[in-house]
Parts: sequence; structure tokens; C-alpha cells
Amino acid sequence: MYPTTPPVTDYSRPRLRQIAVWIRDELDPVIARDGPEILRADDVLMLHEMFYALRHSQTISALDLRATGIHRAVMEVAGTATRWPGRLADDCDKIILVWQKKFGALENLRPFMYGRAGRLEGIASATEFSKGALIQRWQKLCPQKILSERSHSTGDLGFSAGSWWINPLFAHHAGIIDLDTTDGGICHDNYGAYAVFLKETGEIEALSEESITYRCSPDDKGRFRLTSAVSRGRIRIRILRSHSLDSIWGPKAGVRYEGLYRVSGWTIRPVKTGDFGGPEHKVGDLMYEIKFERDDPVPMTEVMRHPTTFELDDYTEYKRLRRMQHEGSQKPTVERVETPGPAKVAAHIPSLTAPFTQLHPLSQTRNNPGPSRSPTLRYPLATIAGRPSAYLKIRWEYQ
Repeated sequence: MYPTTPPVTDYSRPRLRQIAVWIRDELDPVIARDGPEILRADDVLMLHEMFYALRHSQTISALDLRATGIHRAVMEVAGTATRWPGRLADDCDKIILVWQKKFGALENLRPFMYGRAGRLEGIASATEFSKGALIQRWQKLCPQKILSERSHSTGDLGFSAGSWWINPLFAHHAGIIDLDTTDGGICHDNYGAYAVFLKETGEIEALSEESITYRCSPDDKGRFRLTSAVSRGRIRIRILRSHSLDSIWGPKAGVRYEGLYRVSGWTIRPVKTGDFGGPEHKVGDLMYEIKFERDDPVPMTEVMRHPTTFELDDYTEYKRLRRMQHEGSQKPTVERVETPGPAKVAAHIPSLTAPFTQLHPLSQTRNNPGPSRSPTLRYPLATIAGRPSAYLKIRWEYQ
């Protein structure tokens, strides 16, 4: 039986965030695939109690919703094509009605981006979207974070496989790749290669989630470090994938760290006519294809969970803010100056001295056109007498 009295428990922001993640990232995909029968009875009871408490809570504010994203979890349960149990969907419908009266449209309660607890807090501002603006900010405020020495180091650098960023510039700010690698390619120096950022057509083969074949760009000198015969050239490499990568293993959005990989072999051969190497490869050039095998303790099943629904929310919000800023900067700012010109004289219009002839009343009945709607005009509905038809507006009908 469902409880008849509202629970007295008040949920904090960490608790609401935890529940929202549980609903959106764990329960919702399973229910969408297997149906509501997959839910356990105690989970249904707990969710009902929580939804009941949310509906009657007097302490939850709009800031709490933005910080935790619990309102998005509620909207997903109450969605149009939801497969959630009907009682839980009804509970969420009631919550939405209460919150809409208090806070307005829930779709407008977007996640924090630059403020406190936002993903880009201290990293960027609402006016800094371009590569130049971000680099200038970091050189001024945190120059040590973007030094090449950080990314030119071996190992995972403290990053767990599955770490995710909105775009490669923020991955560079984190220190996992250098600035030159943000456009894709091999992060390297004179002593070795440390990371590979895969985007667009760089990955030519990935038969499983544990192996990758990477085709190097012809002007990327890092390919010599990956194929080096010295022991330093056989260290584990950090590999990142972009959402623009043509691969079934790539993330839905942003940039994701896949883990550590070892070079298991390579092929150096001339480009043939049938090869799809991109516009930078020409027939006769040498093509480097590097094979990697994954060597990371974090399973790929955990890596593939990213980006999470909340990471996708942040990605969408960042793109929206960037688009708004771009559209605002494209508006013309040229001041309009009125210059007096010569006075215009209207052409003389002769008046009509003869009165208009009254028309007979038009029929209000429209004949049924039947199955054929020929555009041929056959006759007007009104008969005009005593006046040339050029002076009158005549109503015509398709017959």
C-alpha cells in the first residue's frame, strides 16, 4: 500500500542530485528497454514517497532545481512516451503542476555553467567562447595549468577513464593534452608521444572497444615517436575521442578520455588510389597506420556511460549560450544617419467623374468542385452592366 501521510524527510541538494542521476542514468534507460516490470517493488515505493515529499515540500527553490536537475528527472518520468509505471508518472505530473505555478516553465531552469558549482566555474566566463579569448584568460589567471610540461608526461596524470569535457580546449585546460593537439593528432615532444586525440576520420578501424587503428596525419611529427624503436616509444598512451569522430565508440557529445593504450604494431605504406585518407593524403605519400590495444583497469562499459545525462545538459547549455553570444555579436551596429533628399512630387491621378454601377448580389453558395479541380476560369459569378470590367474587382470561381 502507498503511504497516506507525506514523509517528513527533507532532501538536501546532494541527495536530490543523487536521486536525479539514479533516475536518469540508471533507471530510465532500463525501463525504456525492458518496461516497467523491471522495477522492484521497494524501488517503486521509495520513488512514490520521494515524489510525494517533493510535491509537498515548501523549502525547495528554483536554485535547488537548477543545481540538482531533479526537475529534469521528474519531467522524464512524466514524459509523453514514458514507460514508467502509471502511478509514478501521475505523481510527477502533479509535481510539475506545483512547480510550474511557483517557478514558471521548468524547461527554462537550466544548469549553472559559470557561477558557483557550475562546470566552468573559474575556467571561463559568459563572454569568452573563442579559442583566443580562453587562452588569453588562462595565460593571465592560471598560466601554470596550460604549460606543455603537464601534458608531456606519461601515464594517466590522475585522470580516470571516462573523464569528459565540453570541448578539447577545456581538456587542454585540464592538462591531459597540449594546445597543439586540440585540433586532433598526437601530443608529443622530442622525447616521446603521450596522448592521441581522435576526431573526424582519424580512426579507421575499431573491431572491438579494446583495439584501435589510427591513421596519422601526414604532417604530424608525432607519428615518428609512436613508431620509435626505443623503449620510451613503447609507453602507454592516453587516447581521447571526440564526438565528431566517425566511430561507433565515440561519445555523443564533447571529448572523452578512453584510457591508456599500448602500441601493438604499425603499418607504413604508400597511399593508393582506392584509399580514403582524406584531402591531406595524396597518392604516393607514405601513410602511417598505428594499432593500439587498451591497457587500462577501468572497463569500457564504465567509460561508455559518459557523457551522462547531466553532462549532456551542460553541453547543450554551453552551445546555447555560445550561439546567443555569436548571434548578438553579428548584429549590425552601424549608426543610421538621415540625409535630406529632394522633395518628391506625387503623380497626378485623374478623378473618376462617373459613378460606379451597383453590382448584383453575388451568390454565397459554392458549387462542389467534384473530383476534378481544373484551374480554368469559365465565367464570373456577377454580371456587370453599364461599366467596363477593367474598373471593377470581379470575384471569379473555379469551375
